[in-house]
Amino acid sequence: MADITPITREEFYLTKAGGQDVPVPSAVTREEYYLEKLTNDSVVVPSPVTRREKFLYFACGGEIDLPSEDRMTRLERLIAKAGGMDVSTPTAVTRFEKFWANVEGGGWNVTELTGTLPMTFRSNGTALIDYRIYGRTEGSGVQTENYFGDYESFPSTNLANVNVWTLYGDNGITQRVKCEGNTEYTLSFANSASILRISASSTNDVPTENNPVTVQRLVFTTNSSSETFTTPNDAKFIIVQISINEQVLLNTAMLVKGFTPPETFIPYGYKLPITVTSGADSKDTDIFIGDSKLGAEEYVDYGEQKMYKRTKNLINPDETSQGDGYIASHLLTAKGVVSGHNWTYITEFISVEAGTSYCIFRDIFEASNTSSNKRSIIAFYDADKNYIDYAEILYQLTRVEYDVTNCDVFSTPENCKYIRISIDRNSTQNMLIEDLTPPESYIPYLQPTDPPLTLHAIETFKGTNTLDSTETLGEVTIKGRIKEA
Repeated sequence: MADITPITREEFYLTKAGGQDVPVPSAVTREEYYLEKLTNDSVVVPSPVTRREKFLYFACGGEIDLPSEDRMTRLERLIAKAGGMDVSTPTAVTRFEKFWANVEGGGWNVTELTGTLPMTFRSNGTALIDYRIYGRTEGSGVQTENYFGDYESFPSTNLANVNVWTLYGDNGITQRVKCEGNTEYTLSFANSASILRISASSTNDVPTENNPVTVQRLVFTTNSSSETFTTPNDAKFIIVQISINEQVLLNTAMLVKGFTPPETFIPYGYKLPITVTSGADSKDTDIFIGDSKLGAEEYVDYGEQKMYKRTKNLINPDETSQGDGYIASHLLTAKGVVSGHNWTYITEFISVEAGTSYCIFRDIFEASNTSSNKRSIIAFYDADKNYIDYAEILYQLTRVEYDVTNCDVFSTPENCKYIRISIDRNSTQNMLIEDLTPPESYIPYLQPTDPPLTLHAIETFKGTNTLDSTETLGEVTIKGRIKEA
């Protein structure tokens, strides 16, 4: 960014469009209306007439045809670049050019839009700055093109004999991968495997000491990093053997349909397929989400390069009623209703299994009267969220931090589908888990991936865009130099 103090009215407009919070005057001239609209979308601009006005109109979000890059001046390329056109960036020489260079990649305010797909918006043509995509209760995501991941490993079996899979190995390790019959596949690794044997199996059998498994040999080679083959009609599995000293190659293995290996590595697991269209133009972005689908409340965050997945802790701290209230106990005539109280808050309905034992863990901050007992109420509800019964837990406010020994066990009734729990206001790290083994430390409701993911930017087109997916997703939030359509 050019380190120049604005002096003229135009320079103040461009300084603000470049990201600095400076006051700008109200537009008077036609060109000033275009410049003010760079950071104030409510400004109404006149229809462009001159060549200069057409470039300014484009920079502030207007859809208009511009000359080809080879017919633009240096300043015109900078203005077109600010509007999102993919043109080369010249070196700014004049004072005015340097101010326009500050607006490169911008020209529009950064806006955040939230909704469900498909979403239509206008863009200056630059990629989204951020996005967050939530999954659904049923799970969101489709399997990637790499099928080598859901495999069983057999370190002491051998494919050396023709059409026989035997128990004893010759310093090799074999993997059994599910496949389809009469299908073309390509198996590839990042580096060559000194031994590569591939066979097809039509049964679920595995070799034992006295019973080898009959298979059909497909590949028997050395020093190979990629092999293509076609499975027999009755094939259920592909059996792959490499040297046991080269197990690290399994982390780079790709098994894809077809006879052409991918140019870049595709991980095994699930992805969210995202498509941006503008007229006849289309751009696809695959967002890898690991080895399981994305459930409700789980999401990927491009800005953080992380994915937040559910843990075994069933208490969502974002879904609690913070008002004065607790779940009514036997002291009240209306069972299961919320009643006023000054030391607890309650959870929303938590889905549970009937006839199952659960454990509540909590941290308790030291209270002024540590000898007094406190009561936590667990209310049970059926599938229609009608109250069934309750359980009562007594505890003392004596602990000052999370403690795995601060655990209470209860069991749900046979017809129970939901529960609600009253929790002390001083307790901030609460866990409800089905596993009765105490965890070593507090587990949050949502846990981010560590290390971060490698998520891809979502590219957009200049003008009107539609964001969609072949997979049904939950709520989507996008942030960038975009506007409502």
